[in-house]
Amino acid sequence: MEFPNLKHPFSMMICGPSNSGKTFFVRRILETKLIKPFPNKIIWCYGIYQKLFEKMSDIEFHEGIPSDVENITNALIIIDDLMNEVGDDKKLSNLFTKGSHHRDISRQATDFLSIRQMYPSQSKFLLESYDDATKAPYGYLFMDLKPETNERLRIRTSIFPEDKNIVYVPR
Repeated sequence: MEFPNLKHPFSMMICGPSNSGKTFFVRRILETKLIKPFPNKIIWCYGIYQKLFEKMSDIEFHEGIPSDVENITNALIIIDDLMNEVGDDKKLSNLFTKGSHHRDISRQATDFLSIRQMYPSQSKFLLESYDDATKAPYGYLFMDLKPETNERLRIRTSIFPEDKNIVYVPR
């Protein structure tokens, strides 16, 4: 069974505390070309510069949000530790709305927070999946919420090609 890739354009929220591996995770997504079609241009907007950036080539790094962000087309824009700026910037909100076909950024967060409604008759399923996927250091749970995703591939971990892919399905 082939696992779905990240279909560009898309919006993704990667959440975790400081030093939990979020930047490294995004780097692996880019290195393994998990995004299809792979973008011709990548713009990484950051709040705090990281040494890891020096090991990443073919990426345009930008401190803060570019003033012309609404004019950027056919690019992957990574917003790293800039959530306050995102919430205050109408141009960026429009980019999410028009570029990724989502209602708005705050709706994204609401959808993420209401995730437990995915399995209302099996309320422990998602928590047990999360506990299992994150028991190792830098573990993560990948939740694919796209309507077209096969229900059996929706909740996973170890999503990279070199990993032993793990899928969680309700019992």
